[in-house]
Amino acid sequence: MSTTRSSAPARLVQNSVCVNNQATGVIDGNGMEMTATVTNAGLIETTTFEGLFTVGPITNSGTIAALRGGARLGLQDDTVINFHDLLHVT
Repeated sequence: MSTTRSSAPARLVQNSVCVNNQATGVIDGNGMEMTATVTNAGLIETTTFEGLFTVGPITNSGTIAALRGGARLGLQDDTVINFHDLLHVT
């Protein structure tokens, strides 16, 4: 997955879904809930109160970020393997 941008709430809910966000990829997860195995080398971000919520294992060598005041990032029942300490909440 190279680029996914969404302004509407979205749900990605399946047991066998794998999301592979490559180094140049951007997932703008405003109002998104992902139930998936996630590999991230790019940017997964949220900038809104509706936020981004994930359920499933995450392997991260990129950036996962909640940017702007009030943005929410939720990691539920996740195993996060983070290679570069790039998990930001600002």
